[in-house]
Amino acid sequence: MQIRGARLRQQAWTAGRQVLVVASGDLAHVGPAFGGAKLDAAGRAAIRQADAELLQQLAAGSAEGFFAAIRRVEDRHNVCGVSPFYLSLRLLGDVEGQVAAYDQCPADQHNTSLVSVCGMVFG
Repeated sequence: MQIRGARLRQQAWTAGRQVLVVASGDLAHVGPAFGGAKLDAAGRAAIRQADAELLQQLAAGSAEGFFAAIRRVEDRHNVCGVSPFYLSLRLLGDVEGQVAAYDQCPADQHNTSLVSVCGMVFG
C-alpha cells in the first residue's frame, strides 16, 4: 500500500498539475436505526464531542491521529468515512483543513437515531 500510495502522490503532484481530491463519507451512525440504544439530548451531545475530536484530527491533517481516535472508541459510533478520510489524508500529506459545516441528521421517525455529517476544506 505504501508503494502505491507514494506512486499516486507522485503522479498527482507532478508537472504543476492541479488536483482535486474528494472524499465522501459520514461520521457517526448511532441509535436504534443502527442497532444501538436510543439517543437523548445527552447522547447527541456526547456524539458531538466525539465528532469534534475526529474533526480536530482531520483539520490537523493527521491521518494517524484520526485513526487513533477511531480505534480508541473501537469505532462504536459506526463512522463510515474512516477509509476515505484516512486515505485522503495519507494522499494529501502535510495539509491543514477547516470545517465548513457540521450537523446531526435524524435517522428515524422518533429522533432517537442520528447520522452526523460535516464538510471540510483542505488547502
